[in-house]
Amino acid sequence: MHVMRYVFLFLFSLVICFRSPVVAQFVEDFSDPGVEWDQWRVFSGDGKAQIDFSPSETGVRLTVDATEDHRNVWWAVFQRNVEAALDLKALSKPGVELRIEARVRTPHAPRRINLSIPTSRTTDYHTNLMEFDIGRPNAWHRVAFTTRGFEAFPGDRIVVQLAMIDWGTRVYDLEIAELRVDVVRPGEAKPDLGPPVPYHPPIPDLNSLTTVVEANRTTAIDLAYPQIDHSDWHTYVGNAWQPSIGVGPSRIGLLGWDFSGIDPERIAGPAVLELSTLAVSSKGERIYDMGVLRVVEILKADSDWGESVTAEALLKERPWDSVINPQMIIDWPIEPAPGTSNQFVISVPVLKRIVSGESQGIALLALGGLEVAFHARGGDAPELRPKLYLNLEP
Repeated sequence: MHVMRYVFLFLFSLVICFRSPVVAQFVEDFSDPGVEWDQWRVFSGDGKAQIDFSPSETGVRLTVDATEDHRNVWWAVFQRNVEAALDLKALSKPGVELRIEARVRTPHAPRRINLSIPTSRTTDYHTNLMEFDIGRPNAWHRVAFTTRGFEAFPGDRIVVQLAMIDWGTRVYDLEIAELRVDVVRPGEAKPDLGPPVPYHPPIPDLNSLTTVVEANRTTAIDLAYPQIDHSDWHTYVGNAWQPSIGVGPSRIGLLGWDFSGIDPERIAGPAVLELSTLAVSSKGERIYDMGVLRVVEILKADSDWGESVTAEALLKERPWDSVINPQMIIDWPIEPAPGTSNQFVISVPVLKRIVSGESQGIALLALGGLEVAFHARGGDAPELRPKLYLNLEP
């Protein structure tokens, strides 16, 4: 979801002066004593998170306090105007693009950030916005992408910005050592780094994904009943009780796979998680960021958790959001008709962690007023069981 979030992310504009005689560029090394701190700004929205920034020993530290945002539906932005540093006349020529690059680290990995470069002409705020997986805690990550079809002309405002979205409901830090924007001519751009992941990426055709792996563990835990095993959850549909994965306000669905024999380095592109609807209940009135499924990673559970797991056994007295990543892989509405296929794109970095065993599977959370049951592994119809579709290099 979050489609409207980026509509407001470019509304403030200030100017920086820096000019190169050949290819104009903006470079901010935050450890430089000459940083114009008053040119940078932060703001947040949707939820109740608060963001601030301060100089650090190696750059600038963003701090987001999301402790009052109990639904975890916030965004927080760090940005400034860069048009004065760029050759807008060169940028207005066909095929000329911008390359945005940052070096960042956080102790809260894995998490995602996004980089974008909206202008005063922007109407589609996802066109030149890319997400990046920060996979290792406290390690510097260099991320970058080059725009496609960027349009700007003399007199336009151009903003470079970095955003954090839905990291959880605690206090989070992100450190930035460098942020730069370069005007690049056709064929001269350096490779993307990260890799960049489109926001709400297109869902590949399942027929184009040649390896199909059925989940070998499908169950749920209930935070309201931590000692109860929910592996025998059933839903009454079509005059019969059917085994299901139940997801609700306190009930978290769990999916696991056996990837033995699959080398994570052979993964070629994103995967698709397919879940088949059994039954859905939700609030009749559509409310923004409510009534959708949040798909996330299981981070720190024992690798051998089974279908008979309880919340108490899975969490081992740890907060649930230290075992299950509260930041979504993706939030998406559910198709309500029984038997309907729901498809969710799983990015390459997340997929590699799951296949390698670094992460222990996928969890399903209800965002807002939603009760949903999906067909489980033990169902009578194999075609409706949870599956991952992916491609592997030869």
